[in-house]
Amino acid sequence: MVSDKQNMEIEKKILIVAKTFLETPVSNEEIAEITKISSSSVQRYLNDSRIITLLGQEAYDEIQKKIKENRLNSRKKGGIISTTNNMPLRDSDGKFNGNKKR
Repeated sequence: MVSDKQNMEIEKKILIVAKTFLETPVSNEEIAEITKISSSSVQRYLNDSRIITLLGQEAYDEIQKKIKENRLNSRKKGGIISTTNNMPLRDSDGKFNGNKKR
């Protein structure tokens, strides 16, 4: 059971993390460095539904949109790095069957 004092402290941290993310939509690790809160807590706070009651539905939707954009950009960057570092291998029929480091 969470006491009222602990609940207020959590809501305070949620506000700090949410406002920081809205001002500078960077990665969770960078927000963790800015706010001095662990990156796992930053992720949990950004997905917490209490943001709706604290900042409103629009702020929550904006945060979720930016999180999705960050995730897609990270996947795109990972794919680019993967293709530059690896060479695809194909069998005699031209079917993909793995990668080889360059």
